[in-house]
Amino acid sequence: MDGSLENAVGFQLAKLHPQWRLDGAWPSEDGGAVVLGRELARDLRASLGGEIALETAGRSSTAPIAAIVDAGGLDDRRMWLPLALAQRLAAREGEIDRVALSALVKPEPRRAAPDPARDPQGYERYMCTAYPANLARDLAGAVPGAEVVPLTELVAGEAGVVRRLHLLMLLLALAALAASTLGLVSTTTATVVERAREFGLMRALGATSTQLAVLLLTESLCVSLAGGAIGWLLGTAAAVAIRGGAFATPGHALHAEPTQTLLLPGALLVAAVVAVAGTVGPLRLALKFDPVEALRG
Repeated sequence: MDGSLENAVGFQLAKLHPQWRLDGAWPSEDGGAVVLGRELARDLRASLGGEIALETAGRSSTAPIAAIVDAGGLDDRRMWLPLALAQRLAAREGEIDRVALSALVKPEPRRAAPDPARDPQGYERYMCTAYPANLARDLAGAVPGAEVVPLTELVAGEAGVVRRLHLLMLLLALAALAASTLGLVSTTTATVVERAREFGLMRALGATSTQLAVLLLTESLCVSLAGGAIGWLLGTAAAVAIRGGAFATPGHALHAEPTQTLLLPGALLVAAVVAVAGTVGPLRLALKFDPVEALRG
């Protein structure tokens, strides 16, 4: 169970999770107020300054809501309360089952620990260095029955998921680009065939190949740029939703963080490249039309 860490010792839960956004203030350790995650507060229709009924192990109580926190992920569906209040409600006075610690450590080395038989000094130096695994082992040995899990394992797991997601998104993006280009080629080719008489009339009236090329490219660019802008908007919203739900970042980041406008020029550039690539083939077909045959047919 999690208790508020804002006490005389000076530790704060906010220092362990600086990315959290808090509306209100963390309650004191000897207080009776609680903090709700954003999604939990929305489900319970609770608001800052209101009260919430607490009941567990046959004991009930009413506690004021001191703050609402945007934590992201599962933490947005949780509630935080002073440790003494949680112990009293759960009838487990003097017990805890989880403690969050923050420690200054060194990055875990890529190499394995030296062989103590061959390099005892190197092994001793390695084991005395403040690596996360060494610190976790020492803490587990100092507190009997405790299981110490470094956050680096969670971060490494998320990093592996992110790498796989990046590869998947890259493959999907390449497939989408190929499908978009083929679709644009087929659509533009069909349009050119349907407008054969129009192009023949334009050529008969003196239109040059450059003018026809500019006409087709302009039409394709307008459609592609509009699609690129819409895709950027949808992609940004989807990325924020996936990131907030999966990696414990605030769920309302779309409204709290600046929009990634730097990606918009890239999306428009890709859309323009797709437009040009998808128009080259149909354009060559349009320039081969004989005005007399086009008007006669």
